[in-house]
Amino acid sequence: MRSSNLIVALLAVLCLSTSNGYSEDGTCPATGQELHHSLCGIHIPVLQWLTENFIVRIDDMGRSRYRYASWDSDEDQSDEPSLVLTNGVYVRDGTGGNHHYEFYNDIYTYECHVVYIGTGEAPGFLYVYRNDEQILREPVLEEIYITM
Repeated sequence: MRSSNLIVALLAVLCLSTSNGYSEDGTCPATGQELHHSLCGIHIPVLQWLTENFIVRIDDMGRSRYRYASWDSDEDQSDEPSLVLTNGVYVRDGTGGNHHYEFYNDIYTYECHVVYIGTGEAPGFLYVYRNDEQILREPVLEEIYITM
């Protein structure tokens, strides 16, 4: 386990010792960030990205389940997220480290592609599909963190 993953895992355990995982000062012990109380349960942060229009975060909820939360890019994570999707899956894209996370919401599919080997255009991409038709493709402008 990489040392950054170990640190994040230890911080997640700290969530167990707080009432509902949310501290009195409004920060989530698992991340040390201000985070909307609805998201500050027991989880391990996986990634947080800034795209042109969104702040996207993915959390590992355990048992191979992932949670997607997003905000408009001008909002704070202490605000209620615009969208929260659960039961996402991790998909490995070959052996070079590229991978993505998939989340489903009725006729919509949200994908966050992490790029280690590629064109160098961006460290990742947010895709949204409606009935298998791509309706959004935004490169990551800022990779705030990634643990996997």
